[in-house]
Amino acid sequence: MRMNKKFFAIVSAMFLIGQLAMAEERNALVVHLKDGTSTTFLLDDEPRATFSDGVLKVVSSSLSMDFPREEVLRFTYGYSDAKGISMLPAENIKIILEDNQLRILGLDSDTEVLLFSIEGQLLSETRVGAIDGKVEIPFDAYSSGFYIIKIKGVSYKIVKR
Repeated sequence: MRMNKKFFAIVSAMFLIGQLAMAEERNALVVHLKDGTSTTFLLDDEPRATFSDGVLKVVSSSLSMDFPREEVLRFTYGYSDAKGISMLPAENIKIILEDNQLRILGLDSDTEVLLFSIEGQLLSETRVGAIDGKVEIPFDAYSSGFYIIKIKGVSYKIVKR
C-alpha cells in the first residue's frame, strides 16, 4: 500500500509539472514560407485563412497579413508561446524605440530588417551595413500603436506610445 502512495505521488507530481510547462503554450496557426520564415497567429485571436487572387490572407482579431501563394510552403496548427512574442535569437540583438528613433543593434551584416504595420503593410525594408551591425529607422512619421519587426524569420511586436 505504501508503494502505491509513493507511485501515485510521483505520477501526480509529474502530471502537475507537465501541465505547468504546457500552460505557457497556446494553440496557433503557423504560416511557413519558402524562404524559411514563419508567422504565428494564436487561435485565441480567431484567425481566418482565405485564398483569393493568388494570395493567402490571414485575418485575426489583432493582425491581418497577406502572403503571395507562390511564397507559401504550408500552414500548420501547432503551439506557440502564450505571450505571443518570439524569443530573441541566441545573438545579442537589442531593439530600442526612443526619441522617435527605432534602433536595432547586434545584427550580422546584410541582415534584412522588415517593419510592418499591425495590419500587415510593409513600411520599411532595410539591410544592415557591413561595418556596425545596426539599423536605425526614423519613427517620427509613424503614429502611436503596434508594429511588427521581422528579423531572420522571427517577428517582434513593438509599441509606439
